Amino acid sequence: MPHIDEKVVSAYFLCPRKAFLLLRHRATDSEPPPLTEYAQILDAAANQTREHYLQKLKTTAERDHFLVNGPLDDGEAFLVDVVIEVDDLRVTCPLLRKVQRTSDLGRYSYEPILFAGTNSVSTDQVSTLHYIAHLLGKRQGVLPKTGVVITPETKPHKANLLRSQESVQPALDAARGWTAQSYGNEPTVTLNKHCSMCQFHADCEGKATEADDLSLLHRMTPKLLHRYQRKGIFTINQLSYVFRPRKNRKTPRHATSQFNVELQALAIRTGKIYLHETPKILRSPVELFLDIEGVPDRKFYYLIGILVVAQQDSRQHSLWVEIFRATENRRKDVREG
Repeated sequence: MPHIDEKVVSAYFLCPRKAFLLLRHRATDSEPPPLTEYAQILDAAANQTREHYLQKLKTTAERDHFLVNGPLDDGEAFLVDVVIEVDDLRVTCPLLRKVQRTSDLGRYSYEPILFAGTNSVSTDQVSTLHYIAHLLGKRQGVLPKTGVVITPETKPHKANLLRSQESVQPALDAARGWTAQSYGNEPTVTLNKHCSMCQFHADCEGKATEADDLSLLHRMTPKLLHRYQRKGIFTINQLSYVFRPRKNRKTPRHATSQFNVELQALAIRTGKIYLHETPKILRSPVELFLDIEGVPDRKFYYLIGILVVAQQDSRQHSLWVEIFRATENRRKDVREG
């Protein structure tokens, strides 16, 4: 029986089917599809974050108390890549930090540190941290109070881990259920926003297309999906016959509030494009067009531009500023001053 590790648990909270497929591949000793290019980039960034952080630790005063694969019982300040196994559960702890809190180990215990390739903390990273805390608690007899996710530029993000067992239990129950049934109860395919970076995306999308699944529709949320399934509607073709056009209102709502998955299904079935009303573009004598460029994951904007257009004589004026360069110049001025 394969071990349930942190990859299976974190995958469960992104997509139960992904966790199932990972576990089944291990049970059959078969290789899963390779990671997507984006997932590989994130893994490489996480490894780089880890190396920078460990190098920083080695230069501190505690460098003499820094072990690789050391046992918890040694009580060292930091432990790297510690493997913990409890029954059918297994986890590799990237880094453990010693804290002064009494446990079965003695007058100390450990708290986990995880490394990420993203600048913001994601659901699967928090789930992994809870899973590490869950097994660490079983090993040392006390749950860690907090854990840390280190993002690029070695920025720490703390998480409360005192309810880790409750957090990971649904994933453990599901994984054990699949194992007990010899992987015969395969979760249904339900596409979600994680699919674009999932290694099983091609297989799941093929099955969803073959089944004409509702999750293929844009903006089909899990809540809306369950609502239609309770009504006996499981395919896009079925949903397309549900749409009924509303009567014209004297004060029609804005087009953005009129998005309708039923109309989307009808458009797919008939191969036509439907409009609620003819779009009206309001023009002004002077128009401003704003453009902002940045890195959403970092919540950082490096370029802002504006285009001023005068309709009367068709004149255009553009203004832009490189925020990063301006910031660097300001820092340089401060240093020189």
